[in-house]
Amino acid sequence: MEEESSSRSLLLEDFGQKVDLTRRIREVLLNYPEGTTVLKELIQNADDAGIPKVCLCLDRRSHATSSLLSPKLAQCQGPHAIGV
Repeated sequence: MEEESSSRSLLLEDFGQKVDLTRRIREVLLNYPEGTTVLKELIQNADDAGIPKVCLCLDRRSHATSSLLSPKLAQCQGPHAIGV
């Protein structure tokens, strides 16, 4: 059992690569054309994986921008941020 644990830790070596998840998601979304293409892709991926039900939520609320750490974050506070 101990040997198995040590061999797993050897496989999980950190190579120092860092990816900002939100930046990566934004880049992926920017590569899709406008419209429902992203939704169709999500549903197709779920179908390919054998997922029987897909639930999506469209949130059109806007939120205050007065207490943000940076003014640049204001663009992420409401529905106008889709596709940013």
